[in-house]
Amino acid sequence: MNFRNYCQFKGKAKHISGLALTLVSLLIGHQAKAANLSFTTIASNAPNHFGQAEFSSFGLGLGTSGGFSGYKLAYEANQKGISLSNSGQVAFFAIQNGREGIFTGKTGSTFDRKIIARNDGIYNSFGQGISINNKLSGTDKEDVAFFATLDTGESGIYLVKRGETIFIPITNTDGDFSSFLPGLSLNDNNTVAFLANLDSGGQEIFKSDGATTTQITQCTTINLLECPLGKSPENSPSINNDGTVAFASENGVFVGDGGPNSIIVSDPDSFLNDHYREANINNSGWVSAFAHNAGPGQIIFSADGEDGSIIVGNQFDTHNSPDTFWHLGTSSINNEGQVAFMAQQAGGYKGIFTGGDAVADKVVAVGDYLLDGTGERIIDSKIADLSFDRQSMNDSGEIAFWAKFENGIQGIFRSNPLGDSQFNPWLPNCEIDNGSIFSFCDVSSHQWYDPPTAYGFHYEMNGDSLFTSILDLPSTFENPFTVMVEDIVLGEFSNGDEIDFSLYADILGDLLIDGEGVTRFTVRTGDAIDPTDPMVLPIKLAFNTETADFSLYAVEGDTETAPEPGMVLGLLSVSALFVGSRLKRK
Repeated sequence: MNFRNYCQFKGKAKHISGLALTLVSLLIGHQAKAANLSFTTIASNAPNHFGQAEFSSFGLGLGTSGGFSGYKLAYEANQKGISLSNSGQVAFFAIQNGREGIFTGKTGSTFDRKIIARNDGIYNSFGQGISINNKLSGTDKEDVAFFATLDTGESGIYLVKRGETIFIPITNTDGDFSSFLPGLSLNDNNTVAFLANLDSGGQEIFKSDGATTTQITQCTTINLLECPLGKSPENSPSINNDGTVAFASENGVFVGDGGPNSIIVSDPDSFLNDHYREANINNSGWVSAFAHNAGPGQIIFSADGEDGSIIVGNQFDTHNSPDTFWHLGTSSINNEGQVAFMAQQAGGYKGIFTGGDAVADKVVAVGDYLLDGTGERIIDSKIADLSFDRQSMNDSGEIAFWAKFENGIQGIFRSNPLGDSQFNPWLPNCEIDNGSIFSFCDVSSHQWYDPPTAYGFHYEMNGDSLFTSILDLPSTFENPFTVMVEDIVLGEFSNGDEIDFSLYADILGDLLIDGEGVTRFTVRTGDAIDPTDPMVLPIKLAFNTETADFSLYAVEGDTETAPEPGMVLGLLSVSALFVGSRLKRK
């Protein structure tokens, strides 16, 4: 291991307590956490309005929630892979009307869903590996790579553009490869990284764009540190847009592009050999992976070969504190440095998480209901099983997963980003000492926000941005809200009303900046509201900039007046470290 902070990293790994570690404890207060995330159904086998189900079953993600020391986890045949693009498109395997296929979907609508490949004339069957890339410029659509066996008997890796049917062969078993191990990774340049068994014996990692194939490892000819690759299927590689491939072997985690490979982590004093798993790389060269401590304990870390941090860890005991983990499993890293992972909560419940607290950092777990953007249950049954994939998270922090419910329904689902609705608003993400002031840093425009509450809040910009509109108010109040700019009352408003500050120029005067927006305003409820309920007063706002920093001053009594103009600004000047769906960075 050649981290700059090698000693700190090693020390953390060797002294993980029974309480799971966070990325950096200082940063916990800088996460905007939703009290309840909302979810979208991509596809399911629930009956439609005609009592018919379009799909009968779905492929699970190529992931695991972990297990005991020394385990070798083999994928089940129904683990086909799940992959999520930055546009929210999910690529998945399913059986539709009796036929196997690879599909993409974003909204759950049949009009949005695309068939990538199906065993109805070209393909005979599909293997274990699906990857979708990001083509967001112009009209260029995402590409999907997958393993398949053709009707001709040829097995290989194939590429299809979403919405089209013509496939591009990347590689197959007609040459030097006898078979492919589960898992593949596709970058935006249509290069695929994969692990293959060779006709001559042994296995190696390669990358190929269909025209040029590059060997990444040389384990069958040269005994280098990154060899042997190990026999675990969780050692399939990951590739970024620079063409750098990350992989785990028996001796550590490494990266390479066809030349000499570089070490990300290799330390037999700190970690058990043959207990590194599932290396995933982002476009900045940061890698997330699993390692087992030389003593008790497991960790998921992120690192770039010079620096690194522990995302989560345990001491491998089966204590029952609900905010800790028994086992750690598959992780996913995106280009923002966020890391999500699958693990087993204390008590043995599978879940998907974004940090070291199994309660506060939970996305979804067995025993949960899934709620849509209106707060209604998607399926009126609790989750009985979950599956995750190394390619399950995109750069917005959305997460795609497979779930099966207690009533037998199963499907592919996606968590929605924070601020998507009043039921999963952004919460204050800048930690300060004054308990009556709440701050949001570098948050996106046109989203929902919710502070801890009292009789209302004074909203104040920190910087040059302006509030241009209140786009919506919550639907959970019977009485209207009073909106003020300093001591000027704009009126009383309810859910569904939009308050465009530029329309009040005649009464706002100089308080309306450049005829566009204001630097501060107040929303009063008229009634006391529970300050312990983080979901009680979400509000949807628009700025004149893409992102902004703003703060709130609690209206603590029903007769309290607005603060002096400089009060909040003088108290709050907080830089954004981690915000919104930026779950864990590097």
